[in-house]
Amino acid sequence: MHSSDTSLPEIQIMEELDEAGRLSARSSWQAGVAQGPMTRYGADGEVLLQAEFRQGRLSGSLRIHDEFGALLRVASYAEGRLHGEALSYRDGKLASRQQYELGLLHGPCVAYAQSGLETLRQTYLMGRLDGMAEYLQDGVVVRRESYRLGLLDGETRDYAADGTLLAASPYRAGVLHGIARRYAPDGAALAERRYVNGAPEQPWRRLEPADSEPSFPTFGARLEQWIRG
Repeated sequence: MHSSDTSLPEIQIMEELDEAGRLSARSSWQAGVAQGPMTRYGADGEVLLQAEFRQGRLSGSLRIHDEFGALLRVASYAEGRLHGEALSYRDGKLASRQQYELGLLHGPCVAYAQSGLETLRQTYLMGRLDGMAEYLQDGVVVRRESYRLGLLDGETRDYAADGTLLAASPYRAGVLHGIARRYAPDGAALAERRYVNGAPEQPWRRLEPADSEPSFPTFGARLEQWIRG
């Protein structure tokens, strides 16, 4: 009776040196395939990259630093694909926060200015924009879009920095469809134009006070700001 050895080969630690003989990388290998932690170093020994491999593919946390040690990127991987949260940094400050599922953007994504204020809020569904997207300036929403399966679908609104509604444009399946309007600073509609499947049916039509919906400008402007958040 013969017994066979089914144990896996031992994990080997491999080190790489640069031209000056300094350690530039250390990684773990098993049967010729990356397996376990990998670290890359700069000329002064600073850590530039830390990653985890499983059967030759990124799996687990990835961290990337610049030559001064500042964090650039933190991401989670599964079977070689982005999976989970991914963070990007600029000048040591958080620049973006994204969610992935099996390599595709999936869930909320946020971008930040150097001040730390949000500049963009989006939601993805398996790689496609889906739901509300908001663009911000100095922390204030200046544009709001609605998406369905990667296409604009619903009303897009543009705002002034003080929160005043400037324009509203209806979309269906990625093209303008319905009545688009432009607004005055007091909230009254100034002009409108009807679209059908992306094509304008008429030039912009200026609205007279009698054509606009009755409104109370001061309250209307405040209400619009409350709705925006």
